[in-house]
Parts: sequence; structure tokens; C-alpha cells
Amino acid sequence: MQLFKEMYGDCDEFAILATYWLAKNNYEVYFVKVYFSKEWQGYVNHDICLCKDRDGYWYAIDIYFHGSGRNPIGPFKGITEYCEQVPPHYGDISLARYELYDYTGKLVQTVTK
Repeated sequence: MQLFKEMYGDCDEFAILATYWLAKNNYEVYFVKVYFSKEWQGYVNHDICLCKDRDGYWYAIDIYFHGSGRNPIGPFKGITEYCEQVPPHYGDISLARYELYDYTGKLVQTVTK
């Protein structure tokens, strides 16, 4: 795993690891690919981990906030609420769609805006 071999990772390694750990601790959790309405500096998507906590709300673990003391981000009433907030971090970009994957990497759902 790149994260441990190189002691470095980007959004997908960060989200995959968080998704796996939370799933193994019996949380409802998804690895989420958030697709942008247009390209930003060569990127068309960003990966996050979304987890439903025992309080019934959703929380995001997002490398965008790593080191800020703000992870996890939340609470959110639903997955779409957070996914719509991701693209604007990168400028004048909106949400095109998002894909939910379980901790094994299986595609569970695609939501198009």
C-alpha cells in the first residue's frame, strides 16, 4: 500500500484507509468519488470517506482538511449535502456526480446531479 511504503498518499489512499478502518469497526461507510463539472488543474474528481455515526448524521474524512484539526467534517444530514460542498473548494466548480463504493471497492451507487 502506497501510504505505508512511501509514507505519502493523496486523496484516494487517505479515503480508502479511513473507509476500511471504519467499516471494520461496524460503521456505515463509503469511499466516495466526487466528480467535478469541469477540470481543475488536471483533476476531474476528488476522493473522500463518508461515514454515518451513531448519532445518525454523516461525517466526512477528507485529505483537503488534513492537518487543520477539522477532520472529520460534519455533521451532515445526507451524503449529497457534503458532496455538493467538495467541488467549490477548488474554485468555480460544481458537482457533476458522485460514486459510492463499499470498503471492498465495489461500486454501490452513482448519483448524477
